[in-house]
Amino acid sequence: MVARPLNSSDWLGFPLKPDSSFEIILPVLNKSCLFPVHCFIDGLFFADSRPKLRQRKQRLNRKWYQLGLVCLLSVGMGLLLYTHSLSEEKTTLDLRPHTLADTSGKIEEVVINLPSDLSQETLPVLEQLLRLLPSDVSVKVCCTDDTYLDGFMNDCRWLFDPKRRHSDIVLSGLKLTPWARDRRIPRTDAYGRARSSLIPPPKPWHGADRRDETRLPFIMHQLDLAPDYETLPFFLDGGNMVSDEDRVFIGGNHLEMHGLRKSNASELKEMLGHFLGRPVFFVHGSGGKVPWSHLDMFFTVLPGKRAMVASHALAKSLMDASKLNQASSMELVQSIMLNPKTEVMLDEIAQQLGRLGYRVTRVAGIPNPEQQWFLTYNNVLMDFRENRSIVILPHYGIPCLDEHARDLYTSLGFEVAPINVRSIYQDGGAIRCFANVTRRKPGWLEKSDPLVTQGYLRVHRVGIWEHLEISSQD
Repeated sequence: MVARPLNSSDWLGFPLKPDSSFEIILPVLNKSCLFPVHCFIDGLFFADSRPKLRQRKQRLNRKWYQLGLVCLLSVGMGLLLYTHSLSEEKTTLDLRPHTLADTSGKIEEVVINLPSDLSQETLPVLEQLLRLLPSDVSVKVCCTDDTYLDGFMNDCRWLFDPKRRHSDIVLSGLKLTPWARDRRIPRTDAYGRARSSLIPPPKPWHGADRRDETRLPFIMHQLDLAPDYETLPFFLDGGNMVSDEDRVFIGGNHLEMHGLRKSNASELKEMLGHFLGRPVFFVHGSGGKVPWSHLDMFFTVLPGKRAMVASHALAKSLMDASKLNQASSMELVQSIMLNPKTEVMLDEIAQQLGRLGYRVTRVAGIPNPEQQWFLTYNNVLMDFRENRSIVILPHYGIPCLDEHARDLYTSLGFEVAPINVRSIYQDGGAIRCFANVTRRKPGWLEKSDPLVTQGYLRVHRVGIWEHLEISSQD
C-alpha cells in the first residue's frame, strides 16, 4: 500500500481552510524528501487519536517510516558534526602565538642583561636571583664584554650549578642596559612549544645602549639561544605591557607616543591584538594620562581576575605610622613629596580596572619623576609550580613598606621570595624589568614527565663566533 499524497483539505488528519497557507507549500512537500518525514510524524503522534487515522496508518508503507527515521537521524548527525566543527575552529584560534601570561605557568627560562658599566649594581641582584630560581630554570646572561668575566665566574659560577642548570653567558660586544624586558617580547602557543619573539624598533630618542639591545635578540637567534623572531612595525616596550590569560594591558601613553587618542586608536588596537595574540586593553587615568612611562611599575595583574595598583598616599601613611622614621633607609623616600595629580591618576586607574571586573588591591609605591626612579612592589616575577604560587618580590630595606607588601601578597595566596633591589632601583626598574621570562610551561602540562638532560655552562664570544663549554663534570 502506498501513502497517499497530501491535499489542502487534510494535514495530519485535520481539515484545512481553503485559504490556508498550507495550500502553497503542500505541493512542495509532496514532491520533496520531507514527505516521508510527514508520514512518520503522522503515524507517530496521531495514529491512535481517531479511527480514520488508524486506518490511514495501515495504508502507509513501512518503508516510509524507515526512510523518515533515517532522515531525522541524518539531520541530527549533521547538527552534531556542525557543532563539532565550530568547537574545533575555536580551538585552532586559541593555538595562535600569544604573549606569555604573567599569571600562569612554571618559569623555564630567563634572560638577564649584565652591562659592564653597571656590573657592581647588577651582580648582587643576579646572585640573589640565581639562589631563588629552581635549578630547572635555564639562565641566559648577556654581557657587554669580558671585563668582569673572570671575577664573575669566580664569584658566581657555583650559582649556575652546571650539573643541573642550563646556563649560557653571551659576550655580545654591545652596549646594554640592565633592563632585559624591554627589547624582546616572548610569545608561545597553548602548549608552550611554538616559541617566537617580537622585537620592537628603537625609538628615535634612544641612546646607543637601547639601539644595541635591539640587535641582541638577532645575535642570540644566530647562536641558537633564542627562537625565531618578528619585528614589530611600531614602538612597544616590554615593560609597558603586562598580560593575563584573557587580555594584554598596555599603558595609555602608548597611544600618545603614536599620536593617537583612545577614540581613534581602533586600528592600532587591532594591530596590537594581531601581534600579541590577545585582546588589548589600554590602562590610563582621565585624559589618557599615566603616572609612569612603564605600566609594570605601578600595576600588577594577578590570577583570579585580581589586580594590584600602587598608591603613594598609602606609602606615606605607612611611613608616618612607623616608629623607624629616623632610619637612614627611609630618609631618601620620605623626602619625596606626594603629588596629588599622580595619586588621582592611580586612583582613576584602580577604578578603571574595577569597572573591567577586576578586584583591585592597593600597594605602597613611591614615584620620583625628577630622578626617574620608582620604589615599586608591583614590578615582580610570579612563578606557578607544583600547586604553589610564588612571587619574587623586590625589597628596599624599608621595614614598614617591605613587610606590608610581603603580608599583602601572602594574604593573596603567594609564597614570598624577597630580593633586595636597592642597588638597581634608582636606575629606573626592579626585578621584572631585570629578568625577562622568555619561556613558561603551562600548568596543565606540568604533571607530564620532564626530560632529564645534563646541565651545562657555556660562554659565547660573539665577536669571534666561538663558545666555550664547561662540562657538567667540572
